[in-house]
Amino acid sequence: MALLSSADTAPAAVTPPPGHPRFPLIDGLRAIAAISILVTHASFITNASQLAFYGKFTARLEVGVAIFFVISGFLLYRPFVSSRVDGARRPGYVEYGKRRVLRIVPAYWLALTVLSLYPGLPSMWSDHSWAYYLFGQIYVSEWFLGGLGQTWSLAVEASWYLLLPFLAMLALRLPGRDRTGKLRSEWALVAALAAFGIGFRAWAFETQGGGSVLLSTLPSTLAWFAFGMAIAVASVSLHQRAREPAAVSILGRFPLAAWIAAALMFWFVSTQLNLPVGFQAPGRLIEAISAHVLYGLIGVALLLPAVFTGAGGGIPRRILGNRVLAWLGLISYGIFLWHYPINQRMALGRAHDLWGDYQMLGVTLSTLAITVVCAAGSYYALERPLLRLKYRRRR
Repeated sequence: MALLSSADTAPAAVTPPPGHPRFPLIDGLRAIAAISILVTHASFITNASQLAFYGKFTARLEVGVAIFFVISGFLLYRPFVSSRVDGARRPGYVEYGKRRVLRIVPAYWLALTVLSLYPGLPSMWSDHSWAYYLFGQIYVSEWFLGGLGQTWSLAVEASWYLLLPFLAMLALRLPGRDRTGKLRSEWALVAALAAFGIGFRAWAFETQGGGSVLLSTLPSTLAWFAFGMAIAVASVSLHQRAREPAAVSILGRFPLAAWIAAALMFWFVSTQLNLPVGFQAPGRLIEAISAHVLYGLIGVALLLPAVFTGAGGGIPRRILGNRVLAWLGLISYGIFLWHYPINQRMALGRAHDLWGDYQMLGVTLSTLAITVVCAAGSYYALERPLLRLKYRRRR
């Protein structure tokens, strides 16, 4: 029941591996995730998260990171599951590595270098500037906020890229002779990864404190990727079924139900967990783990209509299929990379004089406008030409 499109007509940035379907509505969800991160940073920088009546909600738009990780878990793991369970073409590990490098490294290095020159980035002229180019800043607390501070999550993503092929190889060794047995072992693997991720995060929070860099590494965020992997397994399991499960059928008829569930979870995490509204860590373990799990489930609920909703209508499909939102999703990586220093720049100096009581709105809109220009330039001048090479075969 998934909404699929041909990979032949897809932009290079979102082309799936050969022999595998594309899920075009995910482009719009990428845009939502990127803009959520931009808005939450604007609310922190302008202190709107602490002073405005809506601050407790804008502070929680950090959920955009979880949305990105859930999407990544789904899109990258699905071809491996489909190959193992249904015999689809298996992604080659060398090809996979090439695609991942082309996808994240050139655009990141460009943004990091340009923004280091102007307006300037912390620690980029230090003896450990190499760490920011090689995604190593998240492993040393003194380096963590240097470079592009928001790219701690990109460093986590890079480590996920490294881990995934080993997980795929592990899955091949799991028991299961027939399709049902293979799917059962896939579910077991996903459940184990999610449990490990949540357990590791709880251990790190309790033993190292809420400010530990361990909380911003792959083991502590693995559950979010596992949630996306679970959707991948579910998607493959439904591929050859004659009848859809009742839950999927209901989702197809009422896709808005998933987004209503996401909204309710977002309201709960924003208002009922007593979470800090700045860059601080939660004060108690129960709050930290509850927020972490709910963020992942919000990502799942938002993603479900993009994966399991058919060609019918529904508000989520209309929103995610909007051409402007889809285009913003196409350049969403650039939005993520460029926005934070621009956000800071827009909030400095005469921001209050310019925007008055609407500083948060003004900073957000001006940042978005400038960031979209930078992201589009990066995409069309650098990312797209390079990404066209990711499936080119040698002759």
